Amino acid sequence: MSLPAALTWLQLLPNGTQFSCATGPAWFRELLPHRNAGDAPPRATVLWDKSWSEIAGALESWESVVAINCRQVTPAKLESAGYPYVRRFAVLPNLENARWFISLDSGKAAAASFSLYTPSRKSAHLKKAAAKLFARLRLPGWYRDEIVIASRRPSPLETKLAELFANQTVRVALSSGAPEPAINRKPSASVIDADGHVLAFVKIAASKVSREIVEHEAEILAALAQHRHLQVDTPRLLFAGEVDGRYLTVQSPLEGTPAPAAWTSEHTAFLDALSSGPEKMAADTNMVADLPQRLAAQPALRDVFDAILPTLEQTKVKSTIVHGDFAPWNLRTHNGKLSAFDWEYGDVDGLPLIDEIHFRLQLGLEMETWNLDAAVRFMHDMKHEAFDAEQIRAIQAVYLLDNLARLLGEGYSPEHEMVALYQALLARLNILKREAALV
Repeated sequence: MSLPAALTWLQLLPNGTQFSCATGPAWFRELLPHRNAGDAPPRATVLWDKSWSEIAGALESWESVVAINCRQVTPAKLESAGYPYVRRFAVLPNLENARWFISLDSGKAAAASFSLYTPSRKSAHLKKAAAKLFARLRLPGWYRDEIVIASRRPSPLETKLAELFANQTVRVALSSGAPEPAINRKPSASVIDADGHVLAFVKIAASKVSREIVEHEAEILAALAQHRHLQVDTPRLLFAGEVDGRYLTVQSPLEGTPAPAAWTSEHTAFLDALSSGPEKMAADTNMVADLPQRLAAQPALRDVFDAILPTLEQTKVKSTIVHGDFAPWNLRTHNGKLSAFDWEYGDVDGLPLIDEIHFRLQLGLEMETWNLDAAVRFMHDMKHEAFDAEQIRAIQAVYLLDNLARLLGEGYSPEHEMVALYQALLARLNILKREAALV
């Protein structure tokens, strides 16, 4: 089970911290008991909308204090009360629907906190720019909910970050991850120095599914580090491992600005660089060879795979590094070159065209409001000089099967929007009908 978005800030306190919460809305109080464990009395308190005079006398009883919308409870007062670790955040859009926890420890840190959000639509870019400016200038009115976290012990997460970035004062901003009902949601953080520069990004596994994803990305980034001859920019893996019972990775940021939400020559050059491995039959790539096992519980999908296998066994390709979620919101551009982050679904031995199919589909579905018919037209109209129509259909089927295997393997139901869409696209490719006609 994923950590509730409203409790993302728990990543800054010792794992297993137990809470007392007698105030605040019922929906929030109902979340906290799920974080309690054992019979020991709680050593932390959560306070809502309290004044300093109401809480100051009782602070000595608590190892940690979480003050929500307690405007008089400031970091300075908590430090003077014996809490050396204090962090203050604005919660956007609000705590009940928390997506981002923006550091309020300085104007520079607040502005840099927005690095966790890469919008693709122009309107969202403008909203982000306005909020970032308000945050930098420390103007009022741009957020509703505020949370202050204080502890007598240092944060295990920030203790690890202090080791990685010695002699630097660091602050973190938090993201709760993809909004509900995403099963693969995981908290993340940006690491910010005193001048407002982003030093790194952190991903934190908060469920079995998210741990598998974070561990896989660590493996992919380590493998990509061995392919620097490709001359493509990818994040460097600075740390991967357990911290206070939580698995996390720390990755370097990428230079530049968000990439354009359109296909450009930069996109072509980036993917061409990734498609430079040895030639082999498509069926012999890791991406294809792993599919039967991943589809073992899905006989209908396995039938489609069996139908395209003869074509894949006769299609020669260059082994291709596949990003797996090659979409505008995961790309940056710098000095005329594209770079990519979020390699959570990457594969170092995949097929060409997979990332291009994903990019164009995501662009159409998310930003150009394609319906199913428009997506089908794109699939049927796709051409490539290296492959004939049957080979392109087989590669498109691998793309759809790979995504369906991932989504169903993560626990999404067949009725989920993306599962249903990929199923419908696969059916419209008419793979099984073509196979039957050949028999």
